[in-house]
Amino acid sequence: MIVVLAAVAGYFLTIFITPRYILLKIKFNSGSKMNVPVYSDVMTEKDRHVVMPNPDFLYVACGYNLWNGPIRISGEMPDSTYSSVAFYSEN
Repeated sequence: MIVVLAAVAGYFLTIFITPRYILLKIKFNSGSKMNVPVYSDVMTEKDRHVVMPNPDFLYVACGYNLWNGPIRISGEMPDSTYSSVAFYSEN
């Protein structure tokens, strides 16, 4: 029985509490507003804000809030280039 309770507690901590804690900590430490992107400087091999940074990448972070409805993200991408966008939920 103790093993089952420990497994359920570990699952709950891993899936529900840990991601929310990390995102709240980032939100309060960054001092940025919601739905406003934060651009970083060009990374070098000495920067460790990102693990193993790639100097060819532009790192941008944006906390978004969808409580009032969807947000629209737009931009122009040059031809013959690669780009990638990743979105993460609180959980």
